[in-house]
Amino acid sequence: MKCFISCCFVFVLSLSLLQARIWKDAKGRSMVADLVSASDSEVTVLKAGKQFTVPLSSLCEDDQKYVKDWLEETSGAGADANKDFGGGSGNGSGAGTRPAAAGKATFDGQPLIPGGKVNKYGYDYDPERLAKVKKWKSDDTGYRIAIAIPHDFDPSKRQKVFIPNTAVNNPKQGLSGNFGVVGFYAKKCVKNGWVCLAFDTNLGRKNHNADLDATFEKLNEVWPDIKNWEFAVGGFSGGSKACWWPAAYLIKNEYKVIGAMLSGCNYDTSGEARDDFKAPKAAYKDIKVLLSNGKWDEVAQVAKQESVEKSLNKNGMRNIRKTMHDGKHNLEYGQIDIALEWFNEK
Repeated sequence: MKCFISCCFVFVLSLSLLQARIWKDAKGRSMVADLVSASDSEVTVLKAGKQFTVPLSSLCEDDQKYVKDWLEETSGAGADANKDFGGGSGNGSGAGTRPAAAGKATFDGQPLIPGGKVNKYGYDYDPERLAKVKKWKSDDTGYRIAIAIPHDFDPSKRQKVFIPNTAVNNPKQGLSGNFGVVGFYAKKCVKNGWVCLAFDTNLGRKNHNADLDATFEKLNEVWPDIKNWEFAVGGFSGGSKACWWPAAYLIKNEYKVIGAMLSGCNYDTSGEARDDFKAPKAAYKDIKVLLSNGKWDEVAQVAKQESVEKSLNKNGMRNIRKTMHDGKHNLEYGQIDIALEWFNEK
């Protein structure tokens, strides 16, 4: 934390971070970073692919107000699965019991606020699924869903849904899970007319797919037309590798996957995920894949991008677009726009 305050509050403004927020500490020192999460006492931000947590009191008054306003805004919809795990029906299989105001969008009986707001919902596993989780020697007891929708969202019409994934390199990232990154993608998705969807266990990312399966069971219950929607997946670094497992699950279960955004990716896992779910290889041939790397990426160098492209070709994907941004190993948010706009094209 001391390192963050003394070294990282340096004004760094590169092309790769133009859409990030400029933060200032109480001494007027600046840095460019994105808000990951916050509480009444701490703030976690993402800078150049790394997360830092600082006391809220160490920020300038304007930034403290920004965080407090953000906390007030994000606490207004749904049940925050990190704090209140009773937002659903208890067993994840029944309809919700909270009525919403007439004319307002809802999810399982709870408010669903449009316009880039990340709405969060939590559920317990049903007994059968919980028994399977225990056999896998995992200690999670339920799952959580995060959803952001455009203002014109209508679940009876065909929607496009982007599913972001996160890397898990340490226990903290595992606990944060996909909920820790969904906010980076939500506003970009909504701006482009997409729904943004993330899911986790109640304890973050785990080495099983109970949360994935339970999430889509719940989505089908709430939105019966979801099988007619179109899906894309993506992520940064390890998240770009992890995204192929929900893609394979969707393909196996006859959902349509139209795109994959692989940012800072140095290894192709599409074949491994396909084999795990026994997904049909033929369904991969029409997927648009965006490979996005930094020009000075020390992890996913240009040679790695070319290697990933060859592997994707081998695994049946030919519709691949490669891009470079002026950065290192970091997620460049403008690439999300490029990916979603391309995936939208017929």
